[in-house]
Amino acid sequence: MDSIIITRPVVVKVRVTEKYKAALLQQLEYSMRRLDLELARLERRTGPGGGERTESEPQLEGERRKQSEARRKLLEQARDVQLLQPGNELVHGRLESVARLHVGDDWQKLMGVEVLVEDGRVVEIRSRSGGMHDD
Repeated sequence: MDSIIITRPVVVKVRVTEKYKAALLQQLEYSMRRLDLELARLERRTGPGGGERTESEPQLEGERRKQSEARRKLLEQARDVQLLQPGNELVHGRLESVARLHVGDDWQKLMGVEVLVEDGRVVEIRSRSGGMHDD
């Protein structure tokens, strides 16, 4: 047997642009607004005249702390996003691709594949050796 078909990891990176930063900040703001609504709902349930009390106070307080911590983390992420510089590359995720492995292939080159995305478009496919990868 001279070759087999394998799956290999592919790292997906995003090149930071002003458009990308704006989209990330918009997502974070949306998540913070949702958390704010949830926190307000919890406040109404635990405050004076909080209506029905089907859940225990400790459970509601624990949920309120959890939501507050999540909001704090979102604010921290928003600060980090604002510090990103255009041109920086961030790991966005990992995928798998199918490749044919031949006897004599360079293992590092075959396994070290990255896809670079900028503003929703693939701008480069790289191998660890630095060149373009052909498949």
